[in-house]
Amino acid sequence: MLGKDASFYNAIGPTKELNDKFSINAVVSNIYSKIASDADKKSEQNSFGVGAKFIVAVAENAEFNIGAAMTTSSTTGKDNKTVTTFSIPVRISLKF
Repeated sequence: MLGKDASFYNAIGPTKELNDKFSINAVVSNIYSKIASDADKKSEQNSFGVGAKFIVAVAENAEFNIGAAMTTSSTTGKDNKTVTTFSIPVRISLKF
């Protein structure tokens, strides 16, 4: 992949239904991206994340999700740095 741009996203996450209304989900993910205009100016980013969420089925076509997630991202190239982020994602899903 030297001198080529690339991006990959991988994730796996099982969901356990507790009953008709409530479920829990856990996920592990990885995002890798590489931007290389030439061999001297390449930049890579690798992000690893874990999370868990609680899912409530509000209606037949609507659900509410709330959870906790942690992501660690490292960047190489011109700016070498590592950032860890904690978040509480909240989502409402409607299906039509």
